[in-house]
Amino acid sequence: MKVTIKDIARETGLSLATISKYLNHKKINEKNQRRIEEAIAHLNYKPNHTAQILRSRHTMTVAILISDLGNYFWGPIISSVSQYFVKYGYTVITCSFCHDEETEIQAIQDLIVRNIDGVIMLPYNSRDNHYHLLLDQNIPVVVLDQNPGAADQIQSAVSAGTEGQARSAVNPGTRNQARSAASAGTEGPPFGAADLDSQPSLLSDGGPVSKYRPVDCVISDNYRGGAMLGRYLLEKGHKRVHILDHASYSTPVYQRIRGFQDAFGQAQTCITMSGPILFGISQKTIDLGKEHFRQIMESGDPPSAVFFTNYLSAMGGLIESSACGYSIPEDVSVVTFDDDPLFSSMYPPITSVAQDLSRIGEQASGILYRRIQGDYSDFPLTECIDVHFQERQSVKDLGLTGRS
Repeated sequence: MKVTIKDIARETGLSLATISKYLNHKKINEKNQRRIEEAIAHLNYKPNHTAQILRSRHTMTVAILISDLGNYFWGPIISSVSQYFVKYGYTVITCSFCHDEETEIQAIQDLIVRNIDGVIMLPYNSRDNHYHLLLDQNIPVVVLDQNPGAADQIQSAVSAGTEGQARSAVNPGTRNQARSAASAGTEGPPFGAADLDSQPSLLSDGGPVSKYRPVDCVISDNYRGGAMLGRYLLEKGHKRVHILDHASYSTPVYQRIRGFQDAFGQAQTCITMSGPILFGISQKTIDLGKEHFRQIMESGDPPSAVFFTNYLSAMGGLIESSACGYSIPEDVSVVTFDDDPLFSSMYPPITSVAQDLSRIGEQASGILYRRIQGDYSDFPLTECIDVHFQERQSVKDLGLTGRS
């Protein structure tokens, strides 16, 4: 015999109106919500989604639009989003556009035709503004990992010649002069020095470029993660560090590098250094990670430590290190932003900063759900999720050896 909401009302002692509110995703008190959920599980109640769709004009479907579905790193986000929406009776579909702009636009158009209720989007970089196609149709969107529009401001700063320290050797004196100029109101770095204990500004003072519509975002605290790794290497006596970078127009990577550099810069008033701290910038992916790691280690004056800005370049560098016979951390110390199960199980285990990917998915889902329900009271919202430092055994303490 088919279970109905009358059976749930009888089981819980609650009114049909309260049961209906819950099933239509209206807010009820937590105690009643738990009682209803327990009754649904006990009675094995299956809601009539067709009737719900007709009543609410919702399709009870949300989508995750991701640049690369083959990148298993995003698995915890997909899992977290699915777990969140399934409990409200939604179907979650996942679409990939393989870093291809035309495929992305087609996927978005398909979602619009499906009358999708909402989309969580992982764009390929910060210049990806195709989410506006969904907003134009009043479909709520939450963007993850990137901050749309910020990359153009970074590029403008580079074009204006104000970001030299992010692309070349950094001398302690020139960094301090740049800060003095910035505080005096003259042209300085686009993102000035920030207190490592405060949350960084995600955009420069000018705000987002006009072609980028306001949108909800959930991102990791990339600046803080970069600063953690920079301070750690500094405490271990490292003064020559190579940044193995990977992406163009990526605000997360830019913030990681900025935090890393500022950690060194802030310590210069209390640490004596013999010469400048050198920052080299390289490119992306496992293959490029291998290539650039080999190049910097075969240079005439290799660094004492390498900072990988993401786990793919770290994997490439670590593979090349093993292939070339380099010993970590004896020959070179390494740290990476992004953690991976391999990093804790390999020898030596790799020091890293981990993103809380499940939390990112959960926060994004909560925001999207509220938007679907018509709650825009805090729009546009940017949630910054904390990161976690994982100290392991891939960094040599040069204070004990005298090498820098």
